[in-house]
Amino acid sequence: MAALDSLSFTFTPNLQWNASVTNAGAGTVTSVINSSGLASTLLSTTAAAAVGGANQMYALDLAIPASSSSVIDMANFTDILGRASQSIVRLKEAYFFLVSASQTMPSGVVGNACESVTIGNAVSDANALNLSSASTTFNVTNGGCQVIIDGSAAGITVDSSHKNIKVLNNSSTLVAHLFCILVGGVT
Repeated sequence: MAALDSLSFTFTPNLQWNASVTNAGAGTVTSVINSSGLASTLLSTTAAAAVGGANQMYALDLAIPASSSSVIDMANFTDILGRASQSIVRLKEAYFFLVSASQTMPSGVVGNACESVTIGNAVSDANALNLSSASTTFNVTNGGCQVIIDGSAAGITVDSSHKNIKVLNNSSTLVAHLFCILVGGVT
């Protein structure tokens, strides 16, 4: 599949807190942090098979009916430029956001109160996403996000036997609105 000509993807968590406690006779102890030094950047100018390299990106708004599941196929998707039948062979970063009623996906879809989704354990060709096994799962709760970042040159292998990510809607009444970003390499 064709690589993107140019890709610059940066994830920068902005950590902030301001906490204090007053101790009798000892005054106030304060801790203030405002840091964004834990950034992860992937660039197409770096080889996809090198640390910090990526040349393909998939962003997906999933609407999963109540008590149903959906499978994300990393070997056959439409990339962020609308090119169909794209794939990656190495996954460097994955983001799973379960959108709440107070959040809006980039497409403009507003979420709802869906309790959670379970990621992992696809019936066939499951990708373990660096978890202990392909049958291992994790939950994303309402308004929450789960992030997987593989900082190695190889990334997480994606091939015909390790290409699928299952997403199960745990709500029996509400559609799950999941926004997913996958960044990786075609080589």
